[in-house]
Amino acid sequence: MPKGGSSLCARKDPFVRLTDGKGNVLPGVKIDKTRQMVFYDYVGTEVGPPDADYPSTIKEFVNNTDWNGLESPSIAHDFPSDGFSELPRVGSIEEWQILYLSEMQGGHPVHIHLAQFQVLKRESLTDLGLYLSNWGKAFGTRRSVPLLPGCPKHTFCPDYGPPLDYKDLNTDGAVGGNLPFSEYVDPKSEMPPNPGEAGWKDTADIAAGEIITILVRWTPSDVAQIANRSYAGRNFYEFDPTQGTYVWHCHVIDHEDNEMMRPYRVTK
Repeated sequence: MPKGGSSLCARKDPFVRLTDGKGNVLPGVKIDKTRQMVFYDYVGTEVGPPDADYPSTIKEFVNNTDWNGLESPSIAHDFPSDGFSELPRVGSIEEWQILYLSEMQGGHPVHIHLAQFQVLKRESLTDLGLYLSNWGKAFGTRRSVPLLPGCPKHTFCPDYGPPLDYKDLNTDGAVGGNLPFSEYVDPKSEMPPNPGEAGWKDTADIAAGEIITILVRWTPSDVAQIANRSYAGRNFYEFDPTQGTYVWHCHVIDHEDNEMMRPYRVTK
């Protein structure tokens, strides 16, 4: 190798890191908001055609909501203008904790448009069935938002949206309308990102019964992160992202084609 040849592979700008790659947020990285949301596979028998050999059907929900949030009562109540529930500010960093609330085999790759993220960690629930049971019991507790017809109280209601008020902080300090995850996490289950996830990502896999925590930044990945400073409200893109609509979804083709997808909007 020619003298100084190793510098040929050097980055023009230092890699911007939000995590230490071991499951910790780096000191000085300011998190502007935390969201806890669920992917859920609902198996029902009332939707499939009556003459089918297997009349049951599986619906994959993003936070128990289809594409059109206005069709989900709890989301429509909390976001009545258009049903968009994820409204990050341009320049902000959000911590998204996504639980794949299922015992089914396989997983869901979560994909976010526009923004890139860094994987912080993965965790598993101590008792997935207990969370699922208590999550179901939370439906019907919002007196101002009736359940859909045919849904009894304290039982999972498909496409209702999350059971609790999306905008209220739970005891984990997270919005999203779900029971706090930390009370159900197995403390021995925490795993750092694998080596292939050390950089900026736009897609990451979630296994059944697993929580993935990602740090999403609505700033181009090459913009330096200044310690203890939030860029929320500042636009570093070469366009105005607040003028568009974006999506986040499962990247399995037949899932995203069947509404396992939610629109979101970047705000100022």
